[in-house]
Amino acid sequence: MKENTARELPTQHSENQTLAEAQRQANEVAAYLREHPDFFTANPALIEDLELPGPPESVSSLHHWQLRRWRSRAHKLANKLAQLHWIAEQNAESDALLHKFACQLIALPDNDEQALIETLYALFEVDAVAIWPRQSLSPYARKTLSGWFDNPAIRCGHVSAQLTDDLFSGELPETGSTALIPLTVRDHSVSHILAFGRKNPDGFNPAQGTLFLEQIGELACAYLARASKIHTAPEPKVP
Repeated sequence: MKENTARELPTQHSENQTLAEAQRQANEVAAYLREHPDFFTANPALIEDLELPGPPESVSSLHHWQLRRWRSRAHKLANKLAQLHWIAEQNAESDALLHKFACQLIALPDNDEQALIETLYALFEVDAVAIWPRQSLSPYARKTLSGWFDNPAIRCGHVSAQLTDDLFSGELPETGSTALIPLTVRDHSVSHILAFGRKNPDGFNPAQGTLFLEQIGELACAYLARASKIHTAPEPKVP
């Protein structure tokens, strides 16, 4: 019994020291506020985070109820504002990147798809890039994408292993994700495909927004249209 009591004494002593230190700090804060009664007037933002004493549970205070609602609303608005700031920063970064892309395209020689691909690799966070004239796609790719050609829209997500291999020539694992961007050069039908690949299976997903990818595609179209000759041969029939 004596041994147990001896082991408990230091713990109790430590707790008493902690309580005493907390009380000392509280007394110092109280003394400071007495000497500076205008402290909260000079620092009104601190009032929003204070927990003020309320009435007994059996009493309903409209004043405290309103304060709780206003504080909750203020926190929600602050979180929403922080989210909007983050979105604005992301949009600004995207705009700057698109501007840089456009400036580099202007400096590229005409009809140089490889230079375009290298520029895309350098500027954007992708693991694989490919540009395919529609008629140069494999028979399997043309058949698989035939419905998409009729109603082209940016497609993000996972595609079949064979289509992944046909588009990226083995540069992207089967588990990767892709973004397919239809390019319309000089006519009203899809003439090229711009394909991005990421090794992360969720790098491109169907739930993401596509405006940024659309703008990349528009700039790529404008560049390809500068070529004096583009691939316009009739598309081979799908077997």
